[in-house]
Formats: sequence, structure tokens, C-alpha cells
Amino acid sequence: MGYILYRIVKQSIRNKYLRNFLVIDERLKGILLLLLAVFFFSTMDAVAKDLLSRYPPIQVVWARFTSQAIVSLIIFSSQILIIFRSDNLMVHILRSCLLFATTICFFYALTFMQLSQVTAIFQTAPLIIVFLSALFLGEKVQVKQWLCVCSGMFGAILIIRPDLPVFSITMILPVGASICFAIFSILTRKLGQEKSPYTSFLYTALIGAVISSCLVYPSWVPVIMEDIVTFCFFGLLGGAGHFLLILAYRRSQASILAPFIYSSLIFSLFWGIFLLREFPSFTTIMGGGIIVTSGIFMLITKPRELEKFSKAN
Repeated sequence: MGYILYRIVKQSIRNKYLRNFLVIDERLKGILLLLLAVFFFSTMDAVAKDLLSRYPPIQVVWARFTSQAIVSLIIFSSQILIIFRSDNLMVHILRSCLLFATTICFFYALTFMQLSQVTAIFQTAPLIIVFLSALFLGEKVQVKQWLCVCSGMFGAILIIRPDLPVFSITMILPVGASICFAIFSILTRKLGQEKSPYTSFLYTALIGAVISSCLVYPSWVPVIMEDIVTFCFFGLLGGAGHFLLILAYRRSQASILAPFIYSSLIFSLFWGIFLLREFPSFTTIMGGGIIVTSGIFMLITKPRELEKFSKAN
């Protein structure tokens, strides 16, 4: 990942066709936008982890989707009907439900596990995409790719540690989140090019808000004054992340951006240590390293697979 960034910066500086030495290469802009997007997502997860110590997971999920949906409706109010038009309505609904399932599994997992643990296991999503592509789409997967999938799963097992007495079935929730997101990513490939890049964004926000609103009432806990502002703007972190992703993929190829998605582990470790006072165990660091190494090797050896994961975000 660092080597890729180094080569792009070096090429940008040496490019004699640049009119201005300070002009940043478009690929580098895309990488910087992606890193900022991943930072927003990781920050949202850290805020969610803090809120989960005082509120049930479904209420935190409700805040995440509802705040994003309300602001999105305000921003796009003048062209809402145009954005909503789609020839793939059922696919959009199914995708949105899968993203909701991803979020609910991820947030529920945060109530039992450290942020770095959940994030590390979630990084198995690109590897699961390869498995599902071979199983349902009939795509050919090389032996090297299968080895990456197996080693990535081993890294996840190393973090979950099912052999320990403290193991709970709830520790499989991050795996459920990554599976839901992998299917979500494959469905995104089926959609093709939409007329508006904001169509998927709006559908996922609104459907997530509707589902969570139907489920939140029985578990509702009164929000204390200190958390009202957080509840109102918490989902905007995710919304800002999605917008930055759109901008990133307009400026750079998915094959260049994909390895930098793993930077979320670095941000999660940062927030876990300095905000949540969570210190990862040796097995978490080792398992996360195996997952990241497997994923990056997968992306390097088979560029087409990484687009499934990258474009879906």
C-alpha cells in the first residue's frame, strides 16, 4: 500500500506534462479522498461503540440511518424524483436490506468485541466476494486466490478464537456482517451504471431508516442531553464517507484504490486505543495482519476481483 502511494507520488512529480508542479495527480487525489472516507467510516464506528455502552444496538443503528436520510432528503429535495427513478427497484431494495443487515451485525458485534477485532474480521469481505463469485456467478478462481481465501478465514478464526472458554456465538456476528456486505457488493455489480450516482445512496439511507424505525420502539431508551447532538449528526459521518467514495472512484481506478481500504484497521486501532481505551491482543494483531496480507495479495494477483469490493462501496 505504501509502495503504491510512493510510485504514484514519484510519477506525479516527474511528469513533465504537468502545467503546474503543485498540481496533484488525479490518482493521488482519489487515494486521499478514499483515505478520508475510510477515516469517516472508522470514526462513525468508534462513535457507535461509545453510544452502545448506553443504548441498545437497534437505537444506534436507527440514529445512523435516520440522520443520514433526513439530511439527504434536504440536500436532494429539488431533484428527489429524478434520483429515485431506477429500472432496478427490487435490486435496490434488496441491496439496502443487506446493508442494513451488515450494519446491525457490525454494531451488535461491537457490544461484545473490541472495535479493532470487529473491523479486522470485517476485512474478510473481499475474500468472501471471491468465494461467492465462484459459487454463484461461475467465475474462474485460481489456486492462489483460493489460498488467499483460506488464509484470510484462518486470520478471522485466530481473532474469534472459538477454542477459548469465553467464546460466544455472538463473536460470529462480524462474519455475518462481512457475508452480507459481500452479497451487497455482488448485487451492486448487477446494477450496472445508474443515471445518478446518488440513487443507491438515497435508497440505502431511506430503507435503513424505515426498517430501523419499525424495530426501535420496543427497545427505545431516552436519549440524555449530552448525546442529542451525537444522535442527530452521527449518521452524517457515514454519509460523508459515501460522498467521498463517489468522488474517489471518479478520480482513480478501483484497482489502485482497493488496497487502501485496509487502512480502516489503522484508524480502528487508533480510535480503539485513544478514544475507547481498547488495547488489541497479540492474536488480534496477528489475525488482522494475515487478513490484510491475504486481501492485498488477492488484489495484486487478480485485479478484477478487487473492483467487486471497491465499486460496491
